[in-house]
Amino acid sequence: MFGLYWHWAKWLMLPLCYSPTLLEDTPLIWLFWFPPLKLQQKLAKREAGAIDRSRDIVRLQEFYKSYREKNNVVKLREEEMKLRESAAYSAKLGELERKTVKRKRVFATLKVLRSVLEQLDKDIPEELQRMMDADAAMTEDLIAYNIIPLDGLSTTNAIVTFPEVRAAMEALRFRDLPTMPPDFQIPATRVADIFDFLHYVFGFQRDNVSNQREHVVHLLSNEQSMVFIPDDVDPRLDNNVVQRVFQKSLDNYIKWCIYLDIQPMAREMDEILRQQVAQRANSCNSENGASFLKEVITPLYEVVAAYRGLTESFCRSLRCFELSWPWRKNYSFFQKPKPRIKLLLKTGGDGSHRRGKTSFVEHRTFLHLYHSFHRLWLFLVMMFQGLVIIAFNNHKWNSKTIRELLSLGPTFVIMKFIESILDIVMMYGAYSTTRHMAIARILLRFLWFGAASGFISFLYVKALQEQNQSDSAVYRLYVIVIVIYASVQFFLSFLMRIPFCHHLTNQCDRWPAIRFLKWMRQERYYVGCDMYERNRDFLKYMIFWLVILGAKFSFAYFLQIKPLVEPTRVIVDQDRIQYSWHDFVSQNNHNALAVASLWSPVIAIYLLDIHVFYTVFSAIWGFLLGARDRLGEIRSLESVHRDFEQFPSAFMDSLHVPLPGRDKSRFRTQDVEASKMDAARFSPFWNEIVRNLREEDYISDLEMELLLMPKNSSKLRLVQWPLFLLASKIFLAKDIAIEHNESQDELWEKICRDDYMKYAVEECFSTIKYILQEILEGEGILWVARIYEDIEISIEKKNILGDFQLNKLPLVISRVTALMGLLKEETPDSNKGAVKAVQDLYDVKEAETPDSNKGAVKAVQDLYDVVCHDVLSINMRENYETWNLLSKARNEGRLFSNLKWPKDPELKLQVKRLYSLLTIKDSAANVPKNLEARRRLEYFTNSLFMEMPPARAVQQMLSFRQYF
Repeated sequence: MFGLYWHWAKWLMLPLCYSPTLLEDTPLIWLFWFPPLKLQQKLAKREAGAIDRSRDIVRLQEFYKSYREKNNVVKLREEEMKLRESAAYSAKLGELERKTVKRKRVFATLKVLRSVLEQLDKDIPEELQRMMDADAAMTEDLIAYNIIPLDGLSTTNAIVTFPEVRAAMEALRFRDLPTMPPDFQIPATRVADIFDFLHYVFGFQRDNVSNQREHVVHLLSNEQSMVFIPDDVDPRLDNNVVQRVFQKSLDNYIKWCIYLDIQPMAREMDEILRQQVAQRANSCNSENGASFLKEVITPLYEVVAAYRGLTESFCRSLRCFELSWPWRKNYSFFQKPKPRIKLLLKTGGDGSHRRGKTSFVEHRTFLHLYHSFHRLWLFLVMMFQGLVIIAFNNHKWNSKTIRELLSLGPTFVIMKFIESILDIVMMYGAYSTTRHMAIARILLRFLWFGAASGFISFLYVKALQEQNQSDSAVYRLYVIVIVIYASVQFFLSFLMRIPFCHHLTNQCDRWPAIRFLKWMRQERYYVGCDMYERNRDFLKYMIFWLVILGAKFSFAYFLQIKPLVEPTRVIVDQDRIQYSWHDFVSQNNHNALAVASLWSPVIAIYLLDIHVFYTVFSAIWGFLLGARDRLGEIRSLESVHRDFEQFPSAFMDSLHVPLPGRDKSRFRTQDVEASKMDAARFSPFWNEIVRNLREEDYISDLEMELLLMPKNSSKLRLVQWPLFLLASKIFLAKDIAIEHNESQDELWEKICRDDYMKYAVEECFSTIKYILQEILEGEGILWVARIYEDIEISIEKKNILGDFQLNKLPLVISRVTALMGLLKEETPDSNKGAVKAVQDLYDVKEAETPDSNKGAVKAVQDLYDVVCHDVLSINMRENYETWNLLSKARNEGRLFSNLKWPKDPELKLQVKRLYSLLTIKDSAANVPKNLEARRRLEYFTNSLFMEMPPARAVQQMLSFRQYF
């Protein structure tokens, strides 16, 4: 008995273990793996002895006490309450949430242990009972929920405070309904609602009721948020919102009732609602109270499980309403049958059997080529016959041509008769397991098409035998029959494809004749019965196939059939043809063998070339659609590199919610601020894709560093692009500047030919100034401002080549690189190796620079010397006082005596990025190297240029739900 409860306890723990309130792994493994008990059981099994379970309950009680003491539940509760009531509550919300989750895990375990003990032993010791009661009193908020904690308290879940959620909860309140009995318990955290009423009346399971309550609140609140957000003071749902949720939720049920031509059954609910006090439903009532699961679901499930294929036949017929309500348990439907066994194959002398398949049997035959595509074969054969008749009548429309074209009637019914024969043949072996109505339909179609083919063929032959065919009564009768039959087939085949006509015929289903005709044409199924495309889509699809078939039949008539008319006539008119082989076929029959040899390749091509036309036109149509929707805009990694500058703007235009005041044409005007804003919003999405590629090991750490895009939230007035676009661009620009001896405009034009080279130069120029101003003080900032002002003045005068020695740029780059190499470390003393490298570079002894701070000061001083003595060629007399002050401070050793080490995270990122720009010499044109990573990046970037509906705000988005 204990083992049974133990197994039940483990399954009871599963929803608690995976409840959203328990966010981490719980210590319930202590309950499942009880070492003393497990060890004794293993020893007893090994020694083939009985397992001693006399002390299992005692051990479980001791485990409850030890687990409670180990986690110190009283102190755990007090700490949480103190933290909740303290003034630092808002600042320590994360710590409060962790303590809350831990307490819930502990009390969830104690709750399950208590339920197991109560099931095993009714006489619980008084001391233990007091502990369990005290623990139960501290679990008022330990109630499982999905998203909205409707039945429990929650201080960390803000969803319950949303106006639309409160409005939905208010709409479900218990009002204008029979009074609930006083003994029916309702949680103190909420008021009674209609789900409590349904729970009491029908005896639904408690957790199912909670799930449905939360589900309906979700539906109502989501629908309300798409219309407008209610007032925060007194939130109310819009009446149209409730009506839309009702229609969407019960749309399938209403259609099912209409499909079966019945009315929804709610008589029992009407009687209950008329009462003053709520009463149990008779359909679910039993000796132990109301239970919908035991009284309604269980009997039906036991019978359905005993059948095969019963559910489909049961739900699409009126048999389900013969059971009455409440269920008539003595009805024959609830009698469990013995499963039928069908002898299909004897595998040997032992007489073993196999169970046959229901309503299905497999026959491997080439007849499936006709049976599965009979409508296509019918269409091709009739069109070929019609085109041949028109060609042999020299495409003249006269009475003779029309009479011959009327031969399509017998062709149609004969081919339908062949189809009905194949229906019977293909079902052989499955008749014993097939529904009687399906067999009756197959036989009726066989009889109908057999009689129709014989009757129509007889009328046509008799009409041809009449001398005056135009005035023949048989001919007129044949024309009337063909017109009526063709009209009915056209109505059923074409007009029913239009949704309006389809709904019109559904309303006529109550007429037996209409229902019978539709059933003869196609067996009635509820699933998918209303799945029809829109009129516009159907029209476009029809036009597409009209173009294909028009091209195919034009090709067949003008290039296949018409050129063979005259050769065929010549061959038929030849009377004296001597064959070298024995002539068994072409003797006195107009050379039929020669005619067949002439036409057989044409017929074969005619039957097969529809695939060629479909392939060609679908490719053309797909190309036009792709060009319209801009599919394939990014087709290679080179395109990703080339067009990356357009991705942020395309992302904001296609995938981001429209922002007020943002103009989509600002990107074309080269608005730096607008482009930077777009890049700042695009970078998190791009970086998330890159990090996912690294997690799946498609790219390396270096490739991830190159692909990541900066946040573009710094003070720099430019857009910072990923390093894989700017790699090695600084060194290329340096070489161009050194080798160039012409004007400043021509130098800048050469650099601007590569947009990303221009961006790299601008970023390095701005970033160096930003970093130096952040780490220097006093005269150091003055020196930086003076240098950059002289550079800007020189650029305005277009004399950059005269005022600066650009051939000394390698010295400047090396000094800046050394400085950035020191500054990118976490702390001044974090990397003595980097300090040693700088010391070697400047030939400084270790005693002179004991830490990296002095090394950085030395690096800045050396940068000052290079810039002022080697690079600058300007006339310093114009700013004599400034340069004199800087020179005096430099000589006294206080110009860069103290540096502010980078501590701001944004400044650290800028230092590391500048260091990478100045040290990466290899091109990143092949980054990423992995083909799958390239494919994913190309797919994402290509989607940015597709024509898509505008993105909505989160509150206006459709939620994930069961209907749309």
